[in-house]
Amino acid sequence: MPARSMFHVGMLLSGCGLYDGTEPHEAIPFLAAVERRGGRVFCVAPDVPQLHVVDHLDGNEMEGERGLLRESSRLSRGKIQALGEFRPEMVDALVIPGGYGVAKNLMTGFADAESPRDVRPEVAALVEHFLSSGKPIAVISLGKVLLEAMVDGAFTESLRREEPGEVYEDPERPLLYTPGFLVGTRLFDILPGIEALAERMLARCAEEAE
Repeated sequence: MPARSMFHVGMLLSGCGLYDGTEPHEAIPFLAAVERRGGRVFCVAPDVPQLHVVDHLDGNEMEGERGLLRESSRLSRGKIQALGEFRPEMVDALVIPGGYGVAKNLMTGFADAESPRDVRPEVAALVEHFLSSGKPIAVISLGKVLLEAMVDGAFTESLRREEPGEVYEDPERPLLYTPGFLVGTRLFDILPGIEALAERMLARCAEEAE
């Protein structure tokens, strides 16, 4: 039986859709896994334009502009906060699901090969709160890219052979990772890893609270 908790988790979203936002099949199962264990998830996203819009039927870029906060609200059924209004001290942990939106919308330089890929300042400030306070940060698949941009050597030693159903922990910091669709091809394959990630993250919250 999973350990139950009343811990609060912030979920940083980057849009809605694998190619230009958050991967829904990683975000929603994690949200459900936390709720199943008695926790509560608070979704948050920057209130900025997306880098671009991608047609998920053919993978081609579409005309038009969409806002990141509004697109992310599709995943949270409208219950979401703008990052500028979010108070990270009110939650016990942070999760960053994958999807190309992590690199495209939460970081800069994706569209220009000559530019460095930096984390957006407001996103970096959010992540830094959890790093400095020692609160757990969980990442799924491409969510790892953002964390690696801020933390030298995160997960390096433990990720030589990734398995979709496994959870990897940084030996020095409360950082947790499951590869999701980076190595899995079916939702069935990645669900055990997402469940285990939620379980381990909440356990780390309990350890911090003792």
